[in-house]
Amino acid sequence: MTETMANSHIITVVIPVYNREQLILNALNSIAIQNCSDVKVIVVDDRSTDSTIKNVNAWISSHPNIDVKLLTNNIKGVSGARNCGLKAVDTEYVMFFDSDDEMNPGFLKLLIDRLNMSKADLIGWNVNFTGNGKHKRIFKVTNIWRNHLVHGSLSTQRYVARLSLFKDAGCWNESLKAWIDFELGVRILLHNPKIERLQLDYRQTINVNFTKDSITGSGYYEEPEKWIESLDVVEELISKYVPEQIGWIQYRRAILASEFSRAELKEFAKQQLDRAMKYDGLPKHCVQSIFQLHKIFKRGTWLLAYCFSKKKL
Repeated sequence: MTETMANSHIITVVIPVYNREQLILNALNSIAIQNCSDVKVIVVDDRSTDSTIKNVNAWISSHPNIDVKLLTNNIKGVSGARNCGLKAVDTEYVMFFDSDDEMNPGFLKLLIDRLNMSKADLIGWNVNFTGNGKHKRIFKVTNIWRNHLVHGSLSTQRYVARLSLFKDAGCWNESLKAWIDFELGVRILLHNPKIERLQLDYRQTINVNFTKDSITGSGYYEEPEKWIESLDVVEELISKYVPEQIGWIQYRRAILASEFSRAELKEFAKQQLDRAMKYDGLPKHCVQSIFQLHKIFKRGTWLLAYCFSKKKL
């Protein structure tokens, strides 16, 4: 999956933004201190009502040495904004970033050095999650299907990929409201890209900052249907193209059912737990155990799924 570009820049960072008049400046400042010339930035405003556009334009004017373009999204929503930015990309590689996240100093230089030596279609890295009890997330090339379906390895800020790969995968699904990067990651993996890992400590890469008004929301009690819809779309893809991975969809649905139960959405919880049991990728008692244990511990239950399914997955 190679694509020749006339532009001298090797990578474009696409950032959707909505009403983040200060946070977007922090994100841009973290890119500015990279001291890296082989990068372009596209900020896509999702019809902000605060001073976001004014502040970004002022920032662009005060940083003439950095190639930054500000666009306005014509299709409301984060996926529409990302696709708007994607259409304007003319570099070989693309990285999607969020307006409340920040790059650590020197990260882009190390990434671009690797891209210049690599023939990979996609390169991922460890990241640091802050807030909401989160912590570092590790990117692994081995068992990439399991690691993405369980841990979301191809989340927005955790990899860079060829522009051609994003286009081949079909870009961002504008009909979904949750787990958007999770669903896109599945479509990307279906194209069997050559994947490598950037060997950096998470403190050298990106701080993924969870905030109460994150783009897709973080509470399962908020519009529970949106989480179900995204998982249904992914389940359909897995069932059709890689049915040997269906046990991980059962696992994910059992976790979703458990989150619904914790949020006192009992009918949604029962519905999703029943659906998690309809396949034979995982034994029914394993699915039930995952559901119960996640409510108590909220971590480590994937090991239970792995023990019961490692002959198949």
